[in-house]
Parts: sequence; C-alpha cells; structure tokens
Amino acid sequence: MEDNTQNNENKNAAHRSVLNMALAIAGVIAMGLLFKWALNIATGKKDQYAEKYLIEAVEYMSNKDYNEAMNKLNSSIKFDSTNAYAYIYRGKLYYLQEKQDKALADLNTGIAKNPDADEAYLYRADLFYLREDYSSAFNDYSKSIEISPTADAYIGRGNVYLNMNNPTEAIANYTQAIELTPDNAEVYFIRGNVYNQQGMYDEAIADFTKAVELNPDEKKYSQNLDFANKLKNE
Repeated sequence: MEDNTQNNENKNAAHRSVLNMALAIAGVIAMGLLFKWALNIATGKKDQYAEKYLIEAVEYMSNKDYNEAMNKLNSSIKFDSTNAYAYIYRGKLYYLQEKQDKALADLNTGIAKNPDADEAYLYRADLFYLREDYSSAFNDYSKSIEISPTADAYIGRGNVYLNMNNPTEAIANYTQAIELTPDNAEVYFIRGNVYNQQGMYDEAIADFTKAVELNPDEKKYSQNLDFANKLKNE
C-alpha cells in the first residue's frame, strides 16, 4: 500500500512538473508574441496593422456591419494617419450613415493625401449630388472618370446632366456606363426613362426590353416597358 501511495505521489509530482513547464513555455511564447508586436510598432511596421484594419473594415462595410467597420477604420487611422484610403472609406461610411459634414471632411482629407484616388472623387460627387450642388458633383464625377472611368461615375454624371436639363449628354453618359457594364439592367432602365421622356419610344422599348431580359423579376422594368408600348401606340 505504501508503495502504491508513493507511486501516486510521484506521478502527481511529475504531472505538476510537466504542467508548470507547459505554463512556463506558454508564458514565454506569449511574452515573445507581445514583444514582437511591440517591436513591429517601434520599428515602423505600424502600417501593417493599419492595412489589416482597413481590409477588415471594407469587409464589414460589404456586410453592412457599419459599427464594426467604423471601429476598424478608426483603428487603421490611429496606426497610420497618412493612409488616404482609411479616410476615404470612413468618409463613404459616414455618407451611408447620413453624416454629411463628417463624410465631406474625411473625403477632403483623403483627396488631400492622395489626389489620384478616383473613389474619393466619386464618393464626394455622390455627396454633392445629394446636396443638389450639381456643379461640384459634375466636376468630381468628371475627375473620377479622368482618373479611372467607371460605370458609377458615368451614371452619376448622366444624372447631373439630366438635372441640368441636358438629356442628350445624359444619354451619352448612360451609354458609356452600359459599354462598361453591359449586364447592368438598371442602366438600361435609367436610359430608357430618358428616351421615354424625349418621346423616343422605340429606343425606350429596346432599353426596357433589355432590362427585363437581364432581370425579369424586377417589376418596374416590365411596367415601364408596357407604358412605353402604350405611349407609342396612342
């Protein structure tokens, strides 16, 4: 019996020894990781963390988790205040949250830090358009197109032309958008409406028909197609 008791105590002591050693090793590893993290910051690698938070923020934005996206963007800016895109995306986020003044401030900062960031001009143009500052919106959409032509920028500028009573240029810009994104049903719908307003019913019917082909589940496309056919046959 004494031998068994002694054996159990030896085993327990061995287990405690192994556990203490494992804890000690884990502590060393944790301290090493902490030291490495602190060293990265101290040696100018803060931008790596800023980029990580920025990427995570964009993912949260795509999932419409705006609160977490804002936290990540704030962290990104905290680690690297020189990164224009952190301000640009935060400006876009403020825009989505209807905080126009904050959005404009961040987009201005982003443009100041990177004058070639086409997204910044596009987002700021959307904000100006919302504020009915069509002249500023036109300039920013045009600047975005100059840097990197996108369907969104052409659609935005087309909308500005429409509000400036220039349907011909509006149609031209919507056409440019269609050339860039030929499977975008909404652009055909938008251009079809302008054709309809101009009494160009054949063109309107063609656009509405295309929109229905691309997205048959959207009722407004088929409704406007029926309406254009009715107007043509009156």
